Amino acid sequence: MQVKVIDEAEWWAFVNDCPTATFFHTPDWYWVWKKYFEYNYEARLFIFESGHKVLFPLAWRLRMKGIVKEYFSGPLGTYGSVISNDKLNSREVRMIDGYLNKFSLLEIRTNPLNELLKQTFYNREDFTQLIDLKLGWDEIYKNWSKGHSSAAKKGIRDGIKIKIATEDEWGDYYKIYISTFERWKNPPETKYNLDLFKTLSLLDKKKCKLWLAILKGKIIAGALCFYFQNHVVYWHGASEEQYFSYKPVHVLQFHIIRNAIENDFKWYDFNPSGGHEGVEKFKKGFGAKKKSANVYHKQSLLYKKMFEIGKVMKKYK
Repeated sequence: MQVKVIDEAEWWAFVNDCPTATFFHTPDWYWVWKKYFEYNYEARLFIFESGHKVLFPLAWRLRMKGIVKEYFSGPLGTYGSVISNDKLNSREVRMIDGYLNKFSLLEIRTNPLNELLKQTFYNREDFTQLIDLKLGWDEIYKNWSKGHSSAAKKGIRDGIKIKIATEDEWGDYYKIYISTFERWKNPPETKYNLDLFKTLSLLDKKKCKLWLAILKGKIIAGALCFYFQNHVVYWHGASEEQYFSYKPVHVLQFHIIRNAIENDFKWYDFNPSGGHEGVEKFKKGFGAKKKSANVYHKQSLLYKKMFEIGKVMKKYK
């Protein structure tokens, strides 16, 4: 097996030719996190004697004052791992497993559309929730829960309108996100600042859309989605608490899913729910089905001890 680091032109050529690639496998996604977190990034191409080719995108950062590199295939827990158009044989899969096991610090979330590695490779089970858009709108909408379909109808009846954000409106969405973050009882570890949303607003408008719910001229909710190949993924959402009764999130999903079907996408992906049962139940109400999105996390014993010692020293400084 030959392994080489490829340039962005070759990286784009590969993902553009791979129907199961998601936006999270593109150079654009890695560029966002270089701008925001100053992650470095690269893509490695595995080439086998059979002629089979496999892409492995990576982000990395220096830890322990530059002593070690920590790698992510899929920054911020998004889909990464190896992708290919080829059907690999068992020997080739074992060769990839062996290569990945050589990393000292590595985290991978598998791509639910392209599970090349065996399930036994991953050491933490997780899942996403997907809607098969090939079913068509009528069948999909029929699978919505009664509560979800009633909520969407109510929001539409009450006058909620849906639009794509202009560049100036990204800042308005950010304010809603901050108010959403501050009311969460168990907020995520990472709180994003405005710079991230400004960076996202610069992406190709065909691949990144910020959908907004408008009531009487006021932005009351939003949903940020990424589009690539056959896949649409709902990555970020926020809404104003005082307008919950208008059901803007349901109306957003109503429009986003219909738009994805009309534009011939095959999958609508709600993303993993981080173990939050209420969020999982909410997504299930749209007829979304579970699909494995397992995680591989490796931290060698040596580095684990080093990080533990570092935390203790930081605590008593």
